[in-house]
Amino acid sequence: MAEQTPPEEKRSVARLVVAAVITVIAVVFIVQNSTSAEVHFLFWTFTLAAWAWILVIFVLGVLAGVLVPRYRARGAKKR
Repeated sequence: MAEQTPPEEKRSVARLVVAAVITVIAVVFIVQNSTSAEVHFLFWTFTLAAWAWILVIFVLGVLAGVLVPRYRARGAKKR
């Protein structure tokens, strides 16, 4: 009889495959979006690679998503 692979091992292999696929997609995205892009904000002009701008916006969105619910929860406790 063939021995079965434990479920934990199957999950770790699946996670590794998903991480590898995401990494490959990210590298392809970065290579395809390596041209410079200018962003104008008030009287400043910033130049970065397009993928870097997307990363900056993503990080800012994550921070907003983490901080806003905490701020609202704190305000609700004070009432």
